[in-house]
Amino acid sequence: MSTLKDNDTIFFYRYMDSWLLSLPVFLIITYVAKFYFQYFTRENPLPGPMPFPVIGNVIQMRGHPGKFAVAMQEKYGEIWEAYIGTERTIFLCRDDLIANMMSSSTKTNFFNRNNNEGLKEMGVHMEGIVFNRDMQVWRMNRKLLTHSIMPPNYLKEFVQVTQTIFNEVENYWEQLGLDLEIDIAQWMPRFTTDITVKTTTGKPFHSLLAYYNTQSSTKDNNIEVPISKLIESEELSHAIREWNRMLSAHSFSFVIYYICQNPYVKLQLEKEISQVFGNNLITKQYKITYEDIEKLVYTEAVIKEAARLTPVVPIITKETSHEEEIGGYKYKAGTKFGASFIGIHLSTRYWQDPKKFMPERFLKKVSDSNGTVRYEAGNNIKKNTYMPFGGGVRICPGRNVAMTEMKALTVLLFGRYDVRLVDPKAPLAYSFAPAIQCDELKLFIRPRKI
Repeated sequence: MSTLKDNDTIFFYRYMDSWLLSLPVFLIITYVAKFYFQYFTRENPLPGPMPFPVIGNVIQMRGHPGKFAVAMQEKYGEIWEAYIGTERTIFLCRDDLIANMMSSSTKTNFFNRNNNEGLKEMGVHMEGIVFNRDMQVWRMNRKLLTHSIMPPNYLKEFVQVTQTIFNEVENYWEQLGLDLEIDIAQWMPRFTTDITVKTTTGKPFHSLLAYYNTQSSTKDNNIEVPISKLIESEELSHAIREWNRMLSAHSFSFVIYYICQNPYVKLQLEKEISQVFGNNLITKQYKITYEDIEKLVYTEAVIKEAARLTPVVPIITKETSHEEEIGGYKYKAGTKFGASFIGIHLSTRYWQDPKKFMPERFLKKVSDSNGTVRYEAGNNIKKNTYMPFGGGVRICPGRNVAMTEMKALTVLLFGRYDVRLVDPKAPLAYSFAPAIQCDELKLFIRPRKI
């Protein structure tokens, strides 16, 4: 009898062990079956890559959503779908398809960026500007920021501060050596950090100085900073991340790369700088002005073309507040949509030789009575086909500041230095985190002589 009970006990435990081991397998199979049942029975199915459970198409993106979007557009067309995690996103790659997303009306159906539980946990989904989902609070914050950084007086001051901090960078470069190899991708984010803090608060941030101290080969050349100032500056870092002004730093690195890769463009750029400033830029005492910067028609076109080829925000995603009809399909409220700026920027539908660097596409060529050809600002760029600063009601409020900063830096760098790539054959090194950022751009720089 005892033996029988022991056998029953052993059988019971073996059964339980088998059941406990099979339960996770059963749950996984059930989840996978449910996921693909919902996938194959979804409303308005569109072409796109087959997603995996839980992760969706994240693996296929390989850390580069922009490259992924271009590849998917070439394969599936101008409207396709992919899964970011478990969420289906409809990607739009044509001007008429994104027209409603790019509406500047505050009544737009696309006010909200994607709802993200992580943002709620961090407490930023109802604060600031970038992710704020509260229309009233967002409008107030946006208005305050716009009134602070958009007026001409602010831009005029911004040019002066840009030159002052550039002069600081030059002092560090001189300490490191006149004929210098630098990684501009490391200097520029720190430059933008310092100039952002200086122009908005009047206080120094010292990130350039701290980086210089890491590059100096001798301790004697190091410059000490009071720890109290560093602590004070650190308190401002959250605001900088919120405004996301680092994007202009990476944009400027891309501008440098394309200029150095195109000798004709570089020659025309240097010619325009010489026409506006002469040899004045060689001396640090010369003060460039906002009015000077506004004369740089070709330089602005160069910056625009670099932003077309490598927009730092290649895609934006938003969700609908109400039902929306796009491309002949009706989608319910809460549907996720992605506007592929990079796909539109590289589309032959809108651009001749879209992968070629051609600043002239943003200019008008005119001839005077003597037959001299020159370029003027302006060209008929179709609406919703060029969006380096995003678009719609949430278009970047700092776009004029970013353009002014990049024009001033282009003048100061190429007007004072002979700039060359260390390896002209090396591809542009960038990654996506969460916007496109320049990882490395090594340059040879040598001071120009009068």
